[in-house]
Amino acid sequence: MIWKTIRLELARDAQFPTGSASRAFLLHLPVDEQGAIDADAIRRSPTHATVRRFWASEPDQAGYVECAHDSFIVRCGQSRTPETILHLGRGPLRTGSLFTVHDEQGAPLLFRVASMQGLHASEPAK
Repeated sequence: MIWKTIRLELARDAQFPTGSASRAFLLHLPVDEQGAIDADAIRRSPTHATVRRFWASEPDQAGYVECAHDSFIVRCGQSRTPETILHLGRGPLRTGSLFTVHDEQGAPLLFRVASMQGLHASEPAK
């Protein structure tokens, strides 16, 4: 398992037919060779599974990725009860592939895995 920096960029939707690089998430997650997120590694090092949200029309946000029953929850915000931004599925992450996430209301958002860069084998991002 390798901790990676993963950039998700908004793919096509009704408002952005060609997608938008200015609407993105930068994730630090443990990913295995098949592209699956390693839930056990997140549970062992929860503060290392981080996210930064970049949205052109809003201030940047930072937070954490948490394990849920059958998905991962991305939480951002400064308050004691951070806002749940997205639910990531457990599908594989591969550069160039499309990845569906769901917002708090359950609406699907399509993102493209723009890049994946390895950090250190078996070590979380610092």
